[in-house]
Amino acid sequence: MFSVIKHKKSVSAIKNGTYLIFSILMICLGITTILFKRYDSICAISFGITFLNITYKDRRNFPPSFTINYINYLNGYVAGFASIMYGLFRIFE
Repeated sequence: MFSVIKHKKSVSAIKNGTYLIFSILMICLGITTILFKRYDSICAISFGITFLNITYKDRRNFPPSFTINYINYLNGYVAGFASIMYGLFRIFE
């Protein structure tokens, strides 16, 4: 990834590298949460941000209409925000 940045290659390679690093970090954080019963709030917030990001990227596939597919698409935003709120409540309790 650093060589891509250094040689000014395409932006999609940088995005894919960033997603790879974020995915590895999330897997390690998830394993830590399972083993030590810690950091569940950080995992929930990261999951919510990731879910919102994926849902936002799919916005072109679901034009606004009152169909089941569009309503399921909107549930992605609800799941992302709910996960973030759970993480925040766990931090401030």
